[in-house]
Amino acid sequence: MTLRDEMRLVAVYDTEDEARRAVRALERSGVDVAQVRLADDRDHLSSIEGEMRSETVGTAAGPGSRSLSNEMTRASLLGIAVGGLIGFLVALPVAIIGVGDLSLFVGAVLVECVGIVAGATAGWIIAGSFAARRPEEPLAAERGTTVAAPLSEKARDTLSTTNPRRIDIVERDGHPVGIVADRDAREHHVVRDIARHMGEEERRG
Repeated sequence: MTLRDEMRLVAVYDTEDEARRAVRALERSGVDVAQVRLADDRDHLSSIEGEMRSETVGTAAGPGSRSLSNEMTRASLLGIAVGGLIGFLVALPVAIIGVGDLSLFVGAVLVECVGIVAGATAGWIIAGSFAARRPEEPLAAERGTTVAAPLSEKARDTLSTTNPRRIDIVERDGHPVGIVADRDAREHHVVRDIARHMGEEERRG
């Protein structure tokens, strides 16, 4: 049985040297390196597909009913919290003054509710938009080198210790079905990315 005929692990590394060290680690652990592939186009495509699938949260929908990526979902939640707080503070002076013939309490509650909803909505849209990955930002597999090995607990444990960018479980037909490790997800910083994308937009303007 060849690697083409069985499920496999596909790991992505930042450099070819790191990928070759991972192959040597597999060999030391007892994995048959004759069944290991390095920088194969088939695994490259499988890893890209896996990362694209993991970037999408199918149950979340944003403006226009489009799916939100993981980073957009996290940023939107942050935007809702921050925007709601800002809306509350902005509406506070009006709430203190009062609204028309309404009692001070009822008027304050009404004004603050409007402020919170307006702020949260603006924060949701703005944060989600600026957190989204830009088309020019490459996926891990697009900038890295792949290593593929037959699916086994030994291979999974070994690859996990070699600092891969990500590891996917891939079926016989090449379709990814699971994620073992995703370093990008652990390293993702929502606030940093929002600030960076805002700065890029200002420079373009």
